[in-house]
Amino acid sequence: GVSALGQQLAAYYTKSPENAAFAAIFGTEFSVSFLQLTAVFLCGFCVLGVGLLALLFAARGVFLGYCAASVAAVNGAAGLVQYRLATIVSDAATLFFCLWLAGWSARLAGELFNAVCGRATRETPGTLRRLAVRFGAALVLSAVFSAVGTFLAFVTAKVGR
Repeated sequence: GVSALGQQLAAYYTKSPENAAFAAIFGTEFSVSFLQLTAVFLCGFCVLGVGLLALLFAARGVFLGYCAASVAAVNGAAGLVQYRLATIVSDAATLFFCLWLAGWSARLAGELFNAVCGRATRETPGTLRRLAVRFGAALVLSAVFSAVGTFLAFVTAKVGR
């Protein structure tokens, strides 16, 4: 059987968006990306940030796998295809932006670790600036991809009827 959480996730991901407002679905899509990007950004400010990044990406993969398994268990292969079509743009974009940001976040975390160990570098302010600029760019691009993903969810819901 599927757990109660799994059933709720399956219902959420397979419900048809035609009754929901575009802004509400966009807000949900973007908030998911925003939280993940913020978590990756904040890992850069921790001396153990590289390890936290690994845990963050592992947890993300486990959660996405659990969602897909729950949808497949409740709605079968057709539900799984509908789920992937509805989430592929936002999931792929969020993963790409998180990985892009993670490189700079890991670099800053490494520089902070070196500073704690007494080997401070002069590059840290520049790395912080680069990370902040990329974080802002990732948020803007994530909003664009969330809008595209929301639009595609509406289109696939109308085609699926």
